[in-house]
Amino acid sequence: MNIQTHINKLEEILASKNLPEISINFKVRPTLKKAVETPKDRADFIRGLFDDNSFDLQERFVVVILDHDYNPFGYFTHAIGTMDMVVSDSKLLFQKLLLVGGTRFIVAHNHPVSIALPSNEDTAMTWSLKHKAAFLDLTLVDHIILSREGYYSFEEQGFL
Repeated sequence: MNIQTHINKLEEILASKNLPEISINFKVRPTLKKAVETPKDRADFIRGLFDDNSFDLQERFVVVILDHDYNPFGYFTHAIGTMDMVVSDSKLLFQKLLLVGGTRFIVAHNHPVSIALPSNEDTAMTWSLKHKAAFLDLTLVDHIILSREGYYSFEEQGFL
């Protein structure tokens, strides 16, 4: 379809005063068929979602959606940042979770050039997500920070 065809379709939609239906698309990929109940299970599973070639180049923030038995049933890359930071927009994160019916979730990001210890910003963001999720009757199960050397789990450290 060329650009003029798209413009014509858009003009037709606007002229009819009908709103287009919005849909959500899912890409089916093989996923883990067992629960990720422990922080180590979560870290191992989430590490597999990161591209090993770009792990050391920039921070990436992912969200893993869990079913009621803590089985992952989907994930999305929420944000891509710089070498030493990534910005999360909680409105967009919760929008996607609610649209797909997610009630339990894990957030995770990598630290490309340092160890897997949370910054003050990481801690503040986790606290904020936890309380915003609770308000929406959602559960933040864990926040995992990955580095080449290991991982940090907010749940394992008693924060969640």
